[in-house]
Amino acid sequence: MTATNHTDTAKDGAGVTITGGWADVSESSSGAKASATYLKNTDETLVAAPMQMTGGTIGVVAGTAVVGKVGIDQTTPGTTNLVAAGQNGTWNITNVSGTVSLPTGAATSALQTTINTTLGTPMQQTGGTVSGAANTSGGVSTYAALGGTGNALLTNSAVAVKASAGNLYGVEFVNAGASGAYVQVFDVASGSVTLGTTVPKLVYWVPSGGAWDSKFSTENKVSFATAITMAATTTVTGSSAPATGIQANIYYK
Repeated sequence: MTATNHTDTAKDGAGVTITGGWADVSESSSGAKASATYLKNTDETLVAAPMQMTGGTIGVVAGTAVVGKVGIDQTTPGTTNLVAAGQNGTWNITNVSGTVSLPTGAATSALQTTINTTLGTPMQQTGGTVSGAANTSGGVSTYAALGGTGNALLTNSAVAVKASAGNLYGVEFVNAGASGAYVQVFDVASGSVTLGTTVPKLVYWVPSGGAWDSKFSTENKVSFATAITMAATTTVTGSSAPATGIQANIYYK
């Protein structure tokens, strides 16, 4: 068996001298011949050869040497021989097709719809102005005694402002008569009130030609366990009707 070495030198991009070459090895009995490449550093240490030839075939030597660029054969692009990718920094993704899985809890249009449904629409924009959206539910109810059909002025006949338990949030009384009058408020069903006997929960005095106005906050509302019933009389707990009925606006829930 004989071996012949061939050497050459060159400088790399940094001006460092690199010695390289190849060796031919012959086996006299069989005539087989092999060739291998090698590189040397300036200190005569060998650099692993990335390629070798055996019998006319060039192969990649096992190891960590990098040889050119490697492509991946995908018989069906996007399906065959898929390559997993990890994230590093910000990704700009375009032309995405198929299903994209998001982490649990990620913001989606479905979650946005759920949030909007739960919270409602607290703000709205009209032109360049952003304002609070009108809330048309959850407000108080009203009872008006204005002197018409179905809304007679308060007098000495008990009126059911609310026939069940509730809360009183405000009252407005106007007395157009020449004498003062009293509005009695009961926590009793209207059919069970006996004026002059049943004790009222509240009493408001309304002066002649004057008015009374009271509004209560949520914390200061007046609660009624049975009903909210009212009547107007000439004395604080009496039963006589005033000469002129009392106009009223009642706010309750």
